[in-house]
Amino acid sequence: MNQELNMAIKVRDNCYEILDTIKRIKSNLGQAKGLGIWDILGGGFFASFLKHSKIDNIQSELSLLQQQIKHLRDIFNDSSIMRDDIDFEVTDFDVVFDLFFDNIFSDIAVQSKLNQMDDKISALEDKIVELLNKLEDRYVFLDED
Repeated sequence: MNQELNMAIKVRDNCYEILDTIKRIKSNLGQAKGLGIWDILGGGFFASFLKHSKIDNIQSELSLLQQQIKHLRDIFNDSSIMRDDIDFEVTDFDVVFDLFFDNIFSDIAVQSKLNQMDDKISALEDKIVELLNKLEDRYVFLDED
């Protein structure tokens, strides 16, 4: 039981770290989507530049998130846990096209990718919260740490 409890505590702590990372990603996504709307409405190069700066932050946080999820899989010793695709693929071509040809088509394409990522991150957040709830139901005393 002690080993099981230790694993539950590790999982709980890892889940809280994942939720913190998700919170930062969602903040950057919200800002990038706002800048994207501004860009679609004619914000120009400056709006595109700021939007891609936020996208760079998102990609950095996603890298950390993937490491945290891998760690969670390692704790469970189960690679099937959290197998959802959380990649956010804004290619160099997308960036060049959006920044230098700054038009409504490139703006809408990037905005669509931001919306898709927002949906994926929200779904992952729901799964992590569900996992935490299951842990806390089983180990009521975890909250007393």
